[in-house]
Amino acid sequence: MEFKIKAKISAFLMAATIAVGAAAALPSSATYNNSGRTQRDAFTPSSQGYILTDEQYKFPAGKYWNGGNVNGWTNSPCNGSHSNDNWFPQHNIYSAGYTTCIGTVYGHQCYGFAAKLASDFYGGADAWIRFTNTNNFQFRVGDIVRIGNNMHSVFITQVNGNSLKFADCNWDGHCKIRWNVSATYSSSNNKLNFGSSSYKVYWVERPVMAGDVNGDGMVTWMDMSYIYDIASGNYNFSGKPQKVKNVIKEAADLDNNGVINYTDFQIAYSYYTATYLPDQKFLTNVGNWS
Repeated sequence: MEFKIKAKISAFLMAATIAVGAAAALPSSATYNNSGRTQRDAFTPSSQGYILTDEQYKFPAGKYWNGGNVNGWTNSPCNGSHSNDNWFPQHNIYSAGYTTCIGTVYGHQCYGFAAKLASDFYGGADAWIRFTNTNNFQFRVGDIVRIGNNMHSVFITQVNGNSLKFADCNWDGHCKIRWNVSATYSSSNNKLNFGSSSYKVYWVERPVMAGDVNGDGMVTWMDMSYIYDIASGNYNFSGKPQKVKNVIKEAADLDNNGVINYTDFQIAYSYYTATYLPDQKFLTNVGNWS
């Protein structure tokens, strides 16, 4: 299967070069998605460390993420009604594989805080994938993880095999901020273990990557095949909701000019290694496509 895909890609690349010329492979004037962090930042350990250090400075451990300012904190715990909570929009959430758009989700307390950290980490990306099939999941720094019986959200800050660290708020019920809580992941029962307890992983969210056309959370040769099909007019969009069509096309439009063609394919071919496009930015302001 992979051989056939690569053969198709090679044929398409040759056609693309003939049609638009080799000089078009890396357009110097391309207008990329307007987000603050690149995919290179999110997957480079040194950049991750810089971003997370900055976040810890902004949101110190032991303070409280409340007071009505998502970029701030207070010295005062929440009261029982949480009437002074911060709220943060998580934007559009898509199911894995882009089968549907779950909706526009807003969060406060633990989920809102994890979403705020993730938004800063991923440069304001506003198209997200939710993975509910999390058995033997491969976590990444930057993941939002929902644990227990849809009970609590954490933000992953370190991954070393099955050993993890995370940040969160409101574990105490009063919106207190914690950083670098140590945990382990048990792949045998899909549970996150910390303290003296184990909590089932309910779902994981991460942003839609530029180039992730099939919605599996990474960019591979399969995505390049789909870009080929879209550019050639052979991709089957029938039965897909409009919001799903939008995010698929936005992910495939690598120069963000509103057209998916040979140039997008050449950008993909020139930049991709095996799993991600390092110089691209995560999706923001997903447009309306016909």
